[in-house]
Amino acid sequence: MTVFDLPAGLRQVNPEVFIAEEASCFVTPQYIEFLKLAALRSEKKRSRICLHKDGDDPVHEMIIVVHKNSFVPPHAHPYKKESFHLIEGECDVLIFSKDGAIENTYPLKAMTGDTMQDSVYFYRVGPNVIHGMQIKTDWIVFHEVAAGPLKDNGNYTPEWVPEFDKAEDGIAWFADYIEGQK
Repeated sequence: MTVFDLPAGLRQVNPEVFIAEEASCFVTPQYIEFLKLAALRSEKKRSRICLHKDGDDPVHEMIIVVHKNSFVPPHAHPYKKESFHLIEGECDVLIFSKDGAIENTYPLKAMTGDTMQDSVYFYRVGPNVIHGMQIKTDWIVFHEVAAGPLKDNGNYTPEWVPEFDKAEDGIAWFADYIEGQK
């Protein structure tokens, strides 16, 4: 495999999304490195391997990598639950009220030998919970599971979150927004 060869068993959907073609998928460090390279080449600085076959599957499982220069705005899924198991890195997961007040902040760290007893490394949010993340390391890698099918089911970014043309502007706004509520 050269620097950016598509690993065997994956099909590319777009610059950020790859689908595992086999019913069984074993994610190796090489897959994670491949995803990081893909993320660096993508506009949003993130990429994923979908372990489900298509958007109609009732359960969506993904291995997702997100670079610290990616902005994932606070958002909610009105009709579905979402779970998130951190594999690599550190981030804060923030839970917001409808008007934008921070209700809770959960520092997440990947489970390693030295963090096993003192860290949160998994979360699950129910429907209509506004949540966002602030990335603390160069990369986070996580396994996400959400209900399918993929369709316009009302997922939304709250009105109090501005739209940004550049990720760095969103990241700066989010850091200031969080700091302003301390």
